[in-house]
Amino acid sequence: MTNERRQAINDFAGKIRELFAVATDEPIGKFGDIVARLGGRIEETSKDYLYEQVVKKSSESFTIYLDKTGAYSSEQQRFTTAHELGHLLIHMGYGTKNWDSVNIGDNYNKVLGIYSIVEEEADEFAAAFLMPEEGFIKVAKESSNDIEEIAKHFNVAVIDAKKRGRCLGIWGR
Repeated sequence: MTNERRQAINDFAGKIRELFAVATDEPIGKFGDIVARLGGRIEETSKDYLYEQVVKKSSESFTIYLDKTGAYSSEQQRFTTAHELGHLLIHMGYGTKNWDSVNIGDNYNKVLGIYSIVEEEADEFAAAFLMPEEGFIKVAKESSNDIEEIAKHFNVAVIDAKKRGRCLGIWGR
């Protein structure tokens, strides 16, 4: 992904945070509320579902399907929900005229072993939405770069906070 594309995704994630009136150094609240405010819903599904976790266009709006087996922590589920919102908003065009061309049942999904630029972009959106650069740097300084404290503050998994810190150049890449 180019630096320009990365910055555009970060700016877009910031605009979505502003839409929900969440400060850059504050964690995102309940995702069920955010998804509902966007007109969608979250459903849990078992791993024997074809796609582990996915967002799909439904007749009324959209549905984000999440794993209910307990294989993922609540922090990992938050990142996954934000990742699926990235697909919805960036790749499926939700809220734009492009949404009309998406068929009911269409989705963007992450199938194990397959990774592409759209997955990288959805991960970038999730990281920027959950841990905006300005807020991340502020919390990192306040915590003396304590990664566990940063992860706890933003309610994300330590691995996701580490990746974000590396991406922002706080730690080596």
